Amino acid sequence: MNYLTTTELSQKWNISSRMIAYHCASNRISGAIKKGKSWLIPAGAVKPMDGRTSKNKISLSNSDYSSTLDSIDAVDFANANKTYNTSELYKNLGLTRELIRYYEELGIITPNRNINSNYREFDWVNIIQLMGVDFYKKRGFISSEIANLMTNQTRQDLLQSLTAKETELQDTIKTYTTMLENLTESKKFYEQTLNSFGEFKIKELPIYEVVELFDYATSLSKYETEVLPHLDKNQDIMSSLARVIITDDSKLVDSSMCVVKLASSSNPNKNTKFLESGKCVYTAITSDNTNENLSETILKHCKVWAKSKGYKLKGMAYIFLKFVELSETNIQFHEIFIPIE
Repeated sequence: MNYLTTTELSQKWNISSRMIAYHCASNRISGAIKKGKSWLIPAGAVKPMDGRTSKNKISLSNSDYSSTLDSIDAVDFANANKTYNTSELYKNLGLTRELIRYYEELGIITPNRNINSNYREFDWVNIIQLMGVDFYKKRGFISSEIANLMTNQTRQDLLQSLTAKETELQDTIKTYTTMLENLTESKKFYEQTLNSFGEFKIKELPIYEVVELFDYATSLSKYETEVLPHLDKNQDIMSSLARVIITDDSKLVDSSMCVVKLASSSNPNKNTKFLESGKCVYTAITSDNTNENLSETILKHCKVWAKSKGYKLKGMAYIFLKFVELSETNIQFHEIFIPIE
């Protein structure tokens, strides 16, 4: 019987000698025998089917890969020496003329100029740079930051930049999450209140901690020292304030403004002050800058309703400014809570 070596058979079957040796070791070639470190295969042996081949999969031999990659490399090498005009970049990369010029101003790309027409000519290096810009923009970097990345940074510098951007995006997500929660709450209040102006009901007031006191809502000079220091970057001034009214037989005895926040600690400091929480007479009203004696009017109507329902009011009331329609009159939406005994 005539035998062939793996090298001889590789030329016949157009696969590598290493792959033939693999088939022999896997008993996939009938009659193959091993002599020392070499395999001898019957000349009439049948080439095994490539196990990587399936109905929907194309598998190339090593020589096929080699010839295919050589042809691809040749085309890419030829294209790498081509230049492109701005119109081709607009069309194929989805960029605007203004954006490309802006990238030039920042030094992100530096296209050559045609010696005859002086038109800009972009080579493949420029195109890779533009796709790199898109890569970083889709990860939160702005153009000026990307230009910075193109300076002679070490890999450690780049890693620090990536880490800093990661932290920034996490903070941004947190900020926008809070904004969305605030927006959803305000929209819900506005939508519900539009259909229930002046209606009374019993409602639970959450526990609010009083973090600061000052005299009047119009004491603007107090805001710098009494209000702003207690707000974080996601809090607005309006929603952090409450007017506290002390009453006697529905008459206003005293009034002050409070900076408040929802209580979060189950073990508060002994000096911590709170609004009176629990069941309250509740209503929502609107007002504008022309309303006078608003507080006394509210108290009067609340007392009448509470008496008709058999509720006895405690000696305080809380007014929260919850929403405002920006206009010439600035319509304001208030929530009123009056604790009951």
